[in-house]
Amino acid sequence: KYQNDVEIERTEISSNIIEEPVDKIIEVRKKVTNRSTRSYSATYSNGVWSYSNEEFDLLCAITAQECSSSYEGALAVITCACNRAESTKWAKYGSDPLSQYKAPGQFCYSIDNNWKKRLNGNYSSAVVQAVTDALNGKRNHNYLSFRTAGYASGEYIGGNVYF
Repeated sequence: KYQNDVEIERTEISSNIIEEPVDKIIEVRKKVTNRSTRSYSATYSNGVWSYSNEEFDLLCAITAQECSSSYEGALAVITCACNRAESTKWAKYGSDPLSQYKAPGQFCYSIDNNWKKRLNGNYSSAVVQAVTDALNGKRNHNYLSFRTAGYASGEYIGGNVYF
């Protein structure tokens, strides 16, 4: 019964158990936890990062939001995250590129929600290729930071300035 849209009483009319519940483990997965307590299924071996399909989609969406103007521009963005993940200077933000992307105030992930519209493959094949190449060890610079062109001095790549 409800009174003024608030439930005030509940009575079970009938119940029928079709199958008794069984306690069992369906699947066990090992998660890598970074220093900021976020969990990802990222693995790193011989210079190659591996992520789940969902995490890869998120990496591509964030990369595309930061720069989708060209393969080189997208590669520069993901390279920055990879460089940070491999640097002791940026270790406080995590030990993998996705952790770096999700660190507070560092990339568009924590600044606005515009990257969400790019999820589920709403980015170019150039972005996919750039992210794939970077996760497999390819880099197009050694920088750890960037800004939109015009807001910093450094190397211009795909609409951003790296320094």
